[in-house]
Amino acid sequence: MDKVHERIGRLKQKYPSIQRYYNIEVNALAEEKGTRGKKTQKHPLASSIEWSVKENIEINARSGIYFLRTSLENYDEDVLW
Repeated sequence: MDKVHERIGRLKQKYPSIQRYYNIEVNALAEEKGTRGKKTQKHPLASSIEWSVKENIEINARSGIYFLRTSLENYDEDVLW
């Protein structure tokens, strides 16, 4: 499950402008037994990943506005769009 959290962390780092709008939850199902040297270690296994859009945050509120400038004089705004 550590690898799953690591991967999600990398995605959040790669896309910081959009990650703040989502909740990501990793659910563990059971534990995997692994041996490292002489010690037996238990690690949780990721069974599912759930995501949802955070409430009370408007995604489009921070969207950019583009301004197009042209040298054409005979066209109005509706025709250009």
